[in-house]
Amino acid sequence: MMRKAVISIFILAMFVLGNTLYVRGSNFETEEVNFAFSPPHLHNGVNYVTFSDASNSLSSAGYPVMPYESKVMTFPFGTKIKGIDVSIGDVQTIHLDKKIAPAPEAVPLNGAEPKAAQEGEIYQSNEPYPSNWVEWSAGAGLEDGKHVVFLTIRAFPARYLPASNEIEYVNDMSIEVRYTPPSESLLTNDVYDLLIIAPSEFTDTLQPLVDHKNSHGMRTIMVTLDEIYNSNYFPVQGRDGAEKMKYFIKDSIEEWGIKYVLLVGGKKSYITGNWGYDGPTKVDDSLWWVPVRYAALDDQAEKGYVSDFYFADIYDAGGNFSSWDTNGDGIYAAWSFKYGKDPIDGYPDVYVG
Repeated sequence: MMRKAVISIFILAMFVLGNTLYVRGSNFETEEVNFAFSPPHLHNGVNYVTFSDASNSLSSAGYPVMPYESKVMTFPFGTKIKGIDVSIGDVQTIHLDKKIAPAPEAVPLNGAEPKAAQEGEIYQSNEPYPSNWVEWSAGAGLEDGKHVVFLTIRAFPARYLPASNEIEYVNDMSIEVRYTPPSESLLTNDVYDLLIIAPSEFTDTLQPLVDHKNSHGMRTIMVTLDEIYNSNYFPVQGRDGAEKMKYFIKDSIEEWGIKYVLLVGGKKSYITGNWGYDGPTKVDDSLWWVPVRYAALDDQAEKGYVSDFYFADIYDAGGNFSSWDTNGDGIYAAWSFKYGKDPIDGYPDVYVG
């Protein structure tokens, strides 16, 4: 079976890449990314068929394990994507004698025995898997100390039709991106290198460190929590202590050009207070010398974990403040049935220690 397909995917994000084409009379530019694939090499196992030459595989428990190729591209911070067009070559079909092998569940690091892979409901579907020939994700982060936008494209050379037990595949794919670059360079201020955030009780002890850093060319400023909360430098924003600190770091990047952040604190008592079980759902800044953020990743052992990465992931792909609380319920970086999922882009925008 042969056919041609052109898939249009309209998205909102930030983005940019090679071979730029400016379209006269338009308000955007375009870039083209090309993939070339070899025909699929299949291994006939005892019970299932697998792809024997896959360098990367899409593995979701209960779903067929499918190959993909990926490309990561970087673009200037502030670029806006208008949309992408995906053009694929001739689609060819192979009928299989056995099903594509399902992916097993992830094995927890608690000594549990791995479970045998089980077929999920997808194996009864008439729809192809993956549903699209291309998937992508974007995020803002640092590359060689510069603020950029990362775009990861995953292109699938083959898709599986479970109900008919067939795979359809292509040999080539072209992706055109339409984007608007920023009108000017962003995040260019350069006043300080290092920001130290600490409670006022620690300032006398930390001052020699500040002096040492400055004497060696590391332009350093120390700011106390009280100064953040009292808007001494920037108008305070945020719902709790951790979010106020994160907004302050964002302002420091934009106004001072901060590259590094040192958080000085810890837990006030090793006896009282939460240790992860109730931390993600019960914020209590009074337990800590500097506020912390619990990522509400419930692994059935604890309800979440303290994450310094929260203070490093300042921007999302659109250059907006990355709250880690996309539904506004006060539960951060949630990834569970009860609290839903809060997507994060996963790229640091400042170096935090």
